[in-house]
Amino acid sequence: MAYDASPSWSGFNYQGKVALFYVLSMINSKSLSYDFNNYTVTLEKTEDFEIAESGRVISYHQVKAYQLPSYSKYSEALIGIMLELYKCKDAKGFLHTWKEVNPKQGKKDLVESICSDFSEIFHEYNNGPRVPGNSLIEKAASSEISIPKKASIIRLALPKKTESEIATILNDIGLGVDSSLSRFSLFEYPDGEKCCDLEDINIKVKNELAVAFNNRKIVATEKQLSNAFHFFLGQIDKHIIERHKKEGGKPISISFNFIIAILSRDFEDVSSEYLAYQFKNEFLEIFDEFMGDDECYSMPLDGNECNLHSVRNILSRLSAVELWGYFRSFCPHEYIESANNISNALNISKEGILFVLIKIFNVISHQRAIHDPARGRLTYKAKTRPPQHYLPTTILSQYTPAKIAKKILENPNMIEILYEVGTLIYDGDHVTQLSAVAQKHTTPPIDVDADPRARRDAILETIRLIPIDLAKAELDAN
Repeated sequence: MAYDASPSWSGFNYQGKVALFYVLSMINSKSLSYDFNNYTVTLEKTEDFEIAESGRVISYHQVKAYQLPSYSKYSEALIGIMLELYKCKDAKGFLHTWKEVNPKQGKKDLVESICSDFSEIFHEYNNGPRVPGNSLIEKAASSEISIPKKASIIRLALPKKTESEIATILNDIGLGVDSSLSRFSLFEYPDGEKCCDLEDINIKVKNELAVAFNNRKIVATEKQLSNAFHFFLGQIDKHIIERHKKEGGKPISISFNFIIAILSRDFEDVSSEYLAYQFKNEFLEIFDEFMGDDECYSMPLDGNECNLHSVRNILSRLSAVELWGYFRSFCPHEYIESANNISNALNISKEGILFVLIKIFNVISHQRAIHDPARGRLTYKAKTRPPQHYLPTTILSQYTPAKIAKKILENPNMIEILYEVGTLIYDGDHVTQLSAVAQKHTTPPIDVDADPRARRDAILETIRLIPIDLAKAELDAN
């Protein structure tokens, strides 16, 4: 199992939660009168996040949610953060991990492993024999476009440096002549652990929130903590989404004072905004549950992009409210009002998400996925004429086709959800034309005048149910 949650940046991912924990712990370590006016946290700049005071970086943070403990998984990130520490002599560097990191074979610890990485790169260049221009250092100093990842990391950190200058810098780091290694460490949590899994980070963030509320004489009820937790994640998520919408996607800093101000809000009253944030967090955690199960999920062996990861990236970049709309489209057999209790909706649909929807996303090629923001929907599109749209759903095999047809007809949102959709991908065993099993004139929708029965029956005439494997075969064939 080699699940990496890192590329899917959102406020609700591991990185966002670790960043929130770290900032809250910094705030809680000082008195209420401490002046944080010049402190900022910046996400996705040179590292996963960095803390600055008056524009001067005081700490760099790499956050990795790898399941495997192999050092090789972390090597590139560690080279990058070491180079940042080389350039910023006063800053500290931390690696936050989900699992413990093993040292390289034959090395006693992480520091010795990092030294080895830099020494190997230097000796490849300095000692030969080598093909001229083929070493990582030569490629980093060159103007070549397509170069290895490590060479790209070095070039990004040390632009316009010559081969000899790069070689000297890397050698100094590897030998410990430079102070970079002495300012780096695995992050240690208050409980003494040097790693933190996806479930524990939620607990640790809530613990810091409880401390912050207690310091401010605010009663920290479970409801207060849950609402504050999801609200903070939502604010980070909005920040990240806004950053990616801006031209060039330049990082934007979040002031500590902005975070401190939020701590004084009243989180007892549950608004639709809080519920949407809660929904997004719980929905994405179901992905993590699936991807953390060795029996259900494994990364592609051919080096290709993971289908599930690709779709998860699309969905995680949606706002919480937008994601809620997409979720409703994945459940055409369920009438889910936007005003309904989101937690109850997830409880009803969790098995459908875990065992049907995510399975579809994992099995079917992401290259067939069509993201339609205007309709708030994600479908798969076959290259037939006319093109056919396949809607991934949460429909479990426990429902008979007749029951599915009945439940879809009873959903007032069916016309909107099923526009231009010809196929519903479900967990059943047989291809079924819904019109063949539907009992016409079933219970009418709530607003009959706005949603004529004849139109609903006509839409059902064109829709079929298809098992996951057959849908994959059809889409792969076109």
